[in-house]
Amino acid sequence: MANATADRIVPQDDAESACARRGSLAERRVLREIRIALLGVGNVGQAVARGCIEWATAFAERGFVLRPILGLVRDPQRARGELPTGLHLVGESQKLVAERVDVVVEALGGVEPAFELVRAYLQRGVPVVTANKTLLAEHGAVLRQVAQQQHVPLRVEASVVAGVPFVGTHAARPLAARVERVTGIVNGTSNFILTTMQRDGASFEAALARAQQLGYAEPDPAKDVRGMDAAEKLVVLLRELGRAEVPLAALMPVGIDTLGPEDFADAAALGGRIKPVISAEFTEGTLRAYVGPAFVTGSHPLARVEGAENGIVLAGRAIGRLFYAGPGAGPEITAATLLDDVIEVFANGGAASEAAGGAAPVPRLAALQARYFVTCVAVNAVSALDVAVRVQGAGATYVRQIPMASGRVRVVALVPAKSQSEVEALSVRLSTDSVGVRTYPVVEE
Repeated sequence: MANATADRIVPQDDAESACARRGSLAERRVLREIRIALLGVGNVGQAVARGCIEWATAFAERGFVLRPILGLVRDPQRARGELPTGLHLVGESQKLVAERVDVVVEALGGVEPAFELVRAYLQRGVPVVTANKTLLAEHGAVLRQVAQQQHVPLRVEASVVAGVPFVGTHAARPLAARVERVTGIVNGTSNFILTTMQRDGASFEAALARAQQLGYAEPDPAKDVRGMDAAEKLVVLLRELGRAEVPLAALMPVGIDTLGPEDFADAAALGGRIKPVISAEFTEGTLRAYVGPAFVTGSHPLARVEGAENGIVLAGRAIGRLFYAGPGAGPEITAATLLDDVIEVFANGGAASEAAGGAAPVPRLAALQARYFVTCVAVNAVSALDVAVRVQGAGATYVRQIPMASGRVRVVALVPAKSQSEVEALSVRLSTDSVGVRTYPVVEE
């Protein structure tokens, strides 16, 4: 892997000047140059390029100067923001791969051409750093295998909750990686929308429009609001922790686009919040997973994760319970984590890292088993009593009846641990005396 380890002594340029102004020992240090190929020079790619300049002092203190020298773009002639001198933009991937570089930062997004390019670089022994959870969810196992065969780093910290870098730390520590349960909020767009609905009583459509106005949601928000983005991140997270290799299609995420303000009022009546969560629990080789809106008890750490923030709770016998929270990934946050990964690659001497212990196992998948939050509308007080009897017959310990101005009655309840099929059967029984039956798994301490 000569590309990753060949040292060059270079003038310190801006990084040296910054260190010299501080009067540090770094003014007498020669720095190792790291030549970077950028796959994609969009918002994230441009932030990476700027970061090489803006954070030069921090990199120099670690003994490095980062030089983005090549950038793959669709149209090299299109005007872009200020980019570092020496960054040559190319429109043909063949020319890019032919050039000698030390590391690749992949910021294209999507599956192709990212997959073929990343695989080609890994096969040549060039380390790759990526934030592309779609690529990793689809082809991460193959890319990980190539990286291990070539003994070259493939770092993915920025692909899952880039603002809260924790994946590499856990993946590199075998006992810390042996989590038994993962629960989190990993999509800032969905969390912002649900927070707005909860706080302001807004409709889904109004909350989405607000998120788009503030730049938290894409013009086409389908992947975010239908849970696909979160599902991709869960696939990557489970693999990187070495816990499971799960096909994306097996997760079947539930979207948030059917929620209304009344769902949040109903949850609050029982002391909880509706949050967009990922959840995975391991029991004797079996994985139970869920992606979608859930009832989060008020005492749970995720109940306090608001707006576009993300949060992750990891639990296991070797680690107890760990809670990480921070901003959802924007271009600058993602770029910072990508560049941290670049430094990690070379600070480790170019050694392969993260999930280096072989392929993650393929677990037996089972239906979610959890307490459920149930809410529905009875047509009148008599029907509400019938509904209450039915949910109590299902073992419900908390049942509330909330009269409505129309004369109808909202019935909300928490029922004990049920499988998804049992909850679906309960919903059918409740539909004989009520309308609008909704069920949400419970996330609790």
